[in-house]
Amino acid sequence: METIIRQLTEYINLDSKKNIFIQGGYFESDSGVNTFSENTAELAIKLANQLQKINSEHTITIGVLINDLGMKCDESACNINNNNNINKSVSEQTINFLKNYPEFIENVNTEKHMRNKGLKKIKKILKRNLDKNNTFYSVKNNCHKNWYHKSELNNDILLCNEKEDTWIAKCPLIMGAYYLSCILKIDSIKDSIIIDFCSFNDKDKVLKGAEVALKGFQLGEDIKSNSISIFPILVNDDCTNKIVMNISTDDLL
Repeated sequence: METIIRQLTEYINLDSKKNIFIQGGYFESDSGVNTFSENTAELAIKLANQLQKINSEHTITIGVLINDLGMKCDESACNINNNNNINKSVSEQTINFLKNYPEFIENVNTEKHMRNKGLKKIKKILKRNLDKNNTFYSVKNNCHKNWYHKSELNNDILLCNEKEDTWIAKCPLIMGAYYLSCILKIDSIKDSIIIDFCSFNDKDKVLKGAEVALKGFQLGEDIKSNSISIFPILVNDDCTNKIVMNISTDDLL
């Protein structure tokens, strides 16, 4: 825990009061609640307690994100598990998770819900012509369009495919919608901090999702926070190896 606190303080002043959202306990539909989920849930609770000791005026919220789509993502593609038993197993796993970690009960989100919110968000931005700087753009690919988010940090980010009335979301769109929902959940005039315990395999999608949330997906939103920082914390299954990464609104000015 000292390592995480030290790395966080390289970017932000934890002595001044902040709004903080911590995600831990993430699990996937095919593997269920496993060692990674349990360890990151416990880390999230411990970190929340430690941050509250640093400043009792911090407003701290903890939550869990559940992959009920069976999607696997890397830098080149997103693949979906077509297991028909996913919804039933996720419901059972969520109940068991919350029995062991009731601290998360008020903030349970699923990737399916975030997928729907993300697609709704980009359609709203395009329909209402909110994107004056052309942050979002499409490229025709045979019989469909690929929608991208311009990146200030790396290669442009593929968000979704559009074919007639069908839109297929990619992982960065889902994570962008999730991080935006976390931001809106805790938003006030205080600085906002999102901390996400995630696996090394998810590095690409969480970093891209963070940029989408901090830039394109803020179009049309009335955000009060002066500064927003998202900290994906990459950890292995037993949480012995931890790397704190950061993207903030200051990086995207």
